[in-house]
Amino acid sequence: MSKNTTTVKLEQDLERLEAAFLERLRESLHRCANGTWGLFGQNDHLAVLPRVKGSHGSSDAEALMDIVAEIDRVRKKLGLGGRPRVCTRFFDYRNLRGSNVPGEPKLAQSLLDELGTE
Repeated sequence: MSKNTTTVKLEQDLERLEAAFLERLRESLHRCANGTWGLFGQNDHLAVLPRVKGSHGSSDAEALMDIVAEIDRVRKKLGLGGRPRVCTRFFDYRNLRGSNVPGEPKLAQSLLDELGTE
């Protein structure tokens, strides 16, 4: 049984999106590991203060979350459950909070190291 053209196109879109996510994630992690904060949202709460508004967000984080939203949409259309592991790990790291959580550059290096083993 052959796949219809819509399914094939969606599968190609999904493959392209997942590759784009991984490439953008690696680039973003390297920037963050070198000292650019914002990827993991650890200081997002500071954006409500007038003097620091806009200085802690990350266009990388926003772009990555947009790509994941699109991956989720395409996977749903294909009837696939869950997210790719790399997307899940990115959100796992973004959700880390607390006084004992390393800073964003160290988190970025840790996720880079993890990606290097896959």
